[in-house]
This record gives sequence, structure tokens and C-alpha cells, in this order.
Amino acid sequence: MGKYLPYAGDHSIQEAVVAVHFHGPATPDTVERARSSAEGALKRELPLSTTHHGLPPIQFEPTAGGLSVAATGGAARVAGFELKKLKGDGNPARVLRLLNDMLSVNILEYKDWPTTSSDSLHYIQQVLPSIDLSENPVAAVSLRYLDRYTFNGAAGEPHAELLLRKGTSHIAARCFDVGPLWHSNSGWFEPLDRGDRILNQLNAGSSEHSGVSAISIDHNAICQFQTPRRTMESLFGRASAAGMNIGDSLALMHAKNKALLQDILQPEMAERIGLAT
Repeated sequence: MGKYLPYAGDHSIQEAVVAVHFHGPATPDTVERARSSAEGALKRELPLSTTHHGLPPIQFEPTAGGLSVAATGGAARVAGFELKKLKGDGNPARVLRLLNDMLSVNILEYKDWPTTSSDSLHYIQQVLPSIDLSENPVAAVSLRYLDRYTFNGAAGEPHAELLLRKGTSHIAARCFDVGPLWHSNSGWFEPLDRGDRILNQLNAGSSEHSGVSAISIDHNAICQFQTPRRTMESLFGRASAAGMNIGDSLALMHAKNKALLQDILQPEMAERIGLAT
């Protein structure tokens, strides 16, 4: 009988994403200021830069049949930018991205949580001072983990119970009875102090590509602030009446992700990837 193997040998994390969510999209001027500041501060760490553009301006014109849509000929709006570092194979290793209403850090070469947390907050702090938080405050911060397990065995052998605990409330029971292909999608809120709350979005599924079967577990936790954060102090200072700071929020969501995986995974796999303690 075959078995599932974690993505990176000693852990299963394919990608981690730390993100800050604003009340609304960043203006083109804000994007340009933030890009210039981040490029200057992070040139050695994230040397490649790309600008993202939105759709060009359009206008609606009345016609006999209703309305027609025509481009105005104006320049496409600057919607965001990204800075990145590549792996040896040419794929991204780390990406800092400001696009529309979200500032995110994607870690695709995962080492450990302290490094991910420290580096992500460092990158974010190079961008936030360029954004007028009094006009466009931070509404939420999120932590997303994409874990992957590849099946090592014969076709037809893989099924959910070889990796996941049957009876967990986080995976639909039917997924354990349908063979190698299945999908489970769920979401729930967890209330926190001071009116803040965490929205959990969990997508898990088994798929096959080129004869290889794999299970992915995608957990996105979004800490939604009851009171939007309008200052750097409220985001990075000590916890106060306004609620947790970004670091404390991320630490809490990381702990909840660990507890979630402990509930989902078979004990042998949880121990193998360091979740048993």
C-alpha cells in the first residue's frame, strides 16, 4: 500500500501568504510612491520589479439598441506593482505585491514561521508609510497556507483516509468514500475580543495530474478588524483598546492553522511534519 509524502520532505507547505487588506483600492499616485519606496529599501532582497495596470478608461454611449462600450483612448490606470526574488529554477521564491486593495507577501520557499513572520512584516513596513491610512485604513490582515501531499503508490490506491482522519468535522464525510478524487469546501467565523473576528476559508481536495495523485489543503484565515486601523501605531504598536496588532494577529492565526491541521491529519503525518507537540 502506498502512502502520502509531504511537499518539502520535513514539511508540507507549498506556499504561505501574509496579506494586509485596505478599505479600498490604492490610487495610482499611492502605488507609484509605494513602489519607489519599496524598490529603494528592498533592492537587494527583492530585485525584480513589475508594474500592474488596470483596464483603460471606458465610456458608455447610447445607441438605438441600448448602450455601446468604447475605450476613451486614455492610458491604462496603474493598479499595482510587485517585487520578487526568483529561485534557481526561475520560479518565484518571494513576491511582495500591492494590487488594488491588498498588500501581500508570498513565500514560496518556506523555512519556518519565525522567518516568514519577521520577513513579511519587514516587507510590509516598507510600503505602508506610503499609504495614507487615515483615508484608506487597514480593514483586515490574513494568513494563508497551501499544504500539499503527493501520493507514492499505485494508481487506484490513494484515498483520503491514508492522510486525513475520518471523523474530522473539517472535511465532508462523503470525501472518505469516493476514491481518489474529491473536494471539500467550508468556511466559518471565530469571534475575538473587542469585536474583531476571524473568517476561516478551508478548501481541501484530491486531484490527479499526469498519473500523480495529490491532496492539497488550502486554509485562509482573515482577521477582520471591528475598528479599521488608521495609524502605523495601531498596526505595529502594543495591543490596546483598538485590538491586536498585526504581529499578534498573525501569531494567533498561525496557531489556529496548526491546530486545524492537527485535527485533520493522521497522527503519523502530524508528527512527521512537526505538529504533534
